[in-house]
Amino acid sequence: MSSQTRGGSAVPGAGLLLGGRYRLDRPIGRGGMAQVWAARDEVLDRPVAVKLLSARFHDDPDFQQRFRREAQQAAALNHPNIVAVYDTGEHDGLPFIVMELVQGRSLQQIMAHGGLTEERALEVCAEVCSALAYAHSRGIIHRDIKPGNILIDDNGDVKVTDLGIARAIDAETVTQTAAVLGTAAYLSPEQAQGARLDASSDIYSLGIVLYEMLSGRPPFQGDSAVGVAYQHVQEQPRPPRERNPDVSPAAEAIAMKAVAKNPANRYASAQAMRDDLVRAHAGESVEAPAVLLPDDTAVIDSELAPRRPPPTATQQRRRRTLGYLALGIFTVLAFAGGLWLLASLLSGDATLTRTVPRVIGEPIAIAYGTLEAYGLTPRTAADGVYHDTIPDGHVVDQDPAPGDEVEDGAVVVLTVSRGVQPVTVPNVAGSAEEDAIATIREAGLSVGDRVKEFSDEVPSGRVIGTDPPGGERVPKNSTVTLIVSAGQETEIVPNVVRQTESEARFQLEEREFKPLVVREFDPAVDRGRVIRQNPDGNQPARKGSEVTIVVSEGPQEPPTPSPSPSPTPTPSPSPSPTEAVQLPVDPGGA
Repeated sequence: MSSQTRGGSAVPGAGLLLGGRYRLDRPIGRGGMAQVWAARDEVLDRPVAVKLLSARFHDDPDFQQRFRREAQQAAALNHPNIVAVYDTGEHDGLPFIVMELVQGRSLQQIMAHGGLTEERALEVCAEVCSALAYAHSRGIIHRDIKPGNILIDDNGDVKVTDLGIARAIDAETVTQTAAVLGTAAYLSPEQAQGARLDASSDIYSLGIVLYEMLSGRPPFQGDSAVGVAYQHVQEQPRPPRERNPDVSPAAEAIAMKAVAKNPANRYASAQAMRDDLVRAHAGESVEAPAVLLPDDTAVIDSELAPRRPPPTATQQRRRRTLGYLALGIFTVLAFAGGLWLLASLLSGDATLTRTVPRVIGEPIAIAYGTLEAYGLTPRTAADGVYHDTIPDGHVVDQDPAPGDEVEDGAVVVLTVSRGVQPVTVPNVAGSAEEDAIATIREAGLSVGDRVKEFSDEVPSGRVIGTDPPGGERVPKNSTVTLIVSAGQETEIVPNVVRQTESEARFQLEEREFKPLVVREFDPAVDRGRVIRQNPDGNQPARKGSEVTIVVSEGPQEPPTPSPSPSPTPTPSPSPSPTEAVQLPVDPGGA
């Protein structure tokens, strides 16, 4: 691990471990505010990029806090065209940001080695517009769109970096001439004047990037940031085709609309600019009209507009003299008071106005982000309103109205939908079907399906109930299903006569009847078979009702007579011991 000390603060080097997990590998970028390192996340074992603030911010806690807050806001963005912010931390009292490591090159590097075709330039700008539209919808303005912050990976995918972070360094960069000089070429007039920024500032900066890709250089260049800033505010860019005749009229129209001095004359949103870029890429006509600039000069297709005659030598000398004088004055102003003094001079007493965007129908969170991105202050009306078509939590109305011109920072009051007004489903159980339908419609509901169900209790044609049930609160115009009785459900009783008892039971139970068995003798029907049934077979009967089956016991056997009991002999009485026993007399006695 290497780390040097400079000015009382450690300067990171290769091998340094930040936050206990990010091992620095090699520096891959450096600016006036920070140094960017390729590193490795040793916890997740993946390559990352680490942006570490310069040591000169070590004693500036306010800036550090602002930087952390903006970094955390950027970490909430999740879009394929935005470099992901993974984590934030602190090293030696200085915050750092851990980001997605993009394997590729910046647009600045690509343009330095030959530039891009017009077709590819339109593709790149369209992807940047996708990123900006997403960020703007969440109330985040980039503030520093330039080729160095547009990365193109090895697969050709476009990634915008530093989203949300530029705001933290905005106040610092105006005093750093070296840092600003590279950025000044892409400043919007509002930035140059120190005005409050909205989404249209990013559109202007991207328009400058597109202009540079088409013509080979930015529209405004100079030896100082002040001089370039002055041109952004006061001078009109020349059409790109004056520098590159191969530029298509459609691409030129898009670039010139995006760099209109007046924000109201630019694209209304990054999505609108993207739509035109896609049309131009497909060879279709674009919707960008000739742009009326504040001095009423229109940017007209060079094929239709007459060529402006070349300036005379006297005019050229006069312009050079005025230009040098202006640059000299503004350079002195920069040293005396920085760009903020320049901003005051250029803006004068004029009040910056904003065009109120339309947010009706948007979710309230998106509406807030959009209005804030346009430099306005959203507020929610105390009471919401019911609405038949705009969902709950979405904007129903706004004041001022869309398209109104208001002062910068003006309050826009949003009325939020509470959804469709709820009503109570009427209880129509037991009513006739047509009466129930009329009652439901009178309650502000519609009748949907009418479902027939069998019922043992509710007569046929009467309402059993509804779905949702009666008494429930539902949104107005909801659909109610009506459940109507079809009477008792019937089934054809199967004919089970002469079948065995088990067969008869099976058939009856299969059709949801309850067999009731009675047995009796029948000499004509075999034992165990059904003699008769009630109800008779092939007749309708209520499902679940009883069906009596009489099962034969076979022929009845005649009764067996009971045998007569044998008479029981009566024993002779035995003589008592006191009685004499009379013996027979032998007639032939002596």
